Amino acid sequence: MRILIVEDEPGLAHALCELFRIRHHHADRVATAFAAMEAALSNAYDCIILDVRLPDDSGFQVVKDLREAGCATPILMLTVQNEPADRVRGLHAGADDYLGKPFDPEELMARIHALIRRTSTQRDPDELRHGRAVLHRPRPGLHPGAAGVR
Repeated sequence: MRILIVEDEPGLAHALCELFRIRHHHADRVATAFAAMEAALSNAYDCIILDVRLPDDSGFQVVKDLREAGCATPILMLTVQNEPADRVRGLHAGADDYLGKPFDPEELMARIHALIRRTSTQRDPDELRHGRAVLHRPRPGLHPGAAGVR
């Protein structure tokens, strides 16, 4: 599993990376909205963990921008902003789940696995995705040139 962590607090970002390393998952970490957009749109991740409070923009805006750019990667917002209105705002912006800080590491892992499990069953088996590239397998009855990259 490959995860993008968007967290500007170095101690928590390091702890999250260690949590995933122990479980044999790969985690990339960035600390800004700009870096999050660049990483999420340039790499294939199984899940994105996103803080709301970032130094250069709001995590709510990052989710909205990622969805508008066509990023379908599951996003879990992990933040101290945990009032019902914040959770609703995050989910309406396009997040798939929302977890408040402080959190239980086992609950975080369970939520991530549930997100990945749900999205893996929704993927088209005739598509192979990497970042923003999509390769379509030829379908029976179509001429060989009908398959391609979108």
